Amino acid sequence: MLPPMAGFVSPLSEKKVPPVDAQGAGTPRAVCVEAMPKTAAALKTALAKYLLPHSNDTELATQLDMVHAAVSNEEAKGMDQSEGGPTRPVLVRTVDSLVKKRALPKVDILIIDTEGADPLVLQGAADALKSVRHLEFEVHRDLVKAAWGQIKLRSVMDGLADFDCYWAGNQGSLYPVMECKRRLSPACCHV
Repeated sequence: MLPPMAGFVSPLSEKKVPPVDAQGAGTPRAVCVEAMPKTAAALKTALAKYLLPHSNDTELATQLDMVHAAVSNEEAKGMDQSEGGPTRPVLVRTVDSLVKKRALPKVDILIIDTEGADPLVLQGAADALKSVRHLEFEVHRDLVKAAWGQIKLRSVMDGLADFDCYWAGNQGSLYPVMECKRRLSPACCHV
């Protein structure tokens, strides 16, 4: 279960989510996709108890949807093997299908952390990427059996031509993605 975090998480019973804010933009919405059954169950339990407010305004709460599925470049049924345990079927969705099903007009922030499958997730987000303002993903060139073992960083970056992407250093520095060989997560902004 997730503990309260520095005043940014509040019990659901204390907050009411307003339908529309003053500018008419609607309630902020986040979609979390998790393939591992135990982690998905823990997240669903935490969502029933905690609410994430929008920015520093604790009166306007964020709607958070939890989806138990994997994400990739195509829709399918896949297999999940958690920590050497039994293999279980898991639905595989694309970011584009998740956005379409929820009728999201845009995606402000897309964060991808799929332990090596990030290039495939980006392929399945071609339409959604047109509205993404901020993108982060992991580069795992060390996982040779994962997608990063077959897909080159250059081809991924070529597919992100509408973004300016940099490695975010630990000291507040930014490095052009193709000029740095360290394992970091690129931060990209739509231009």
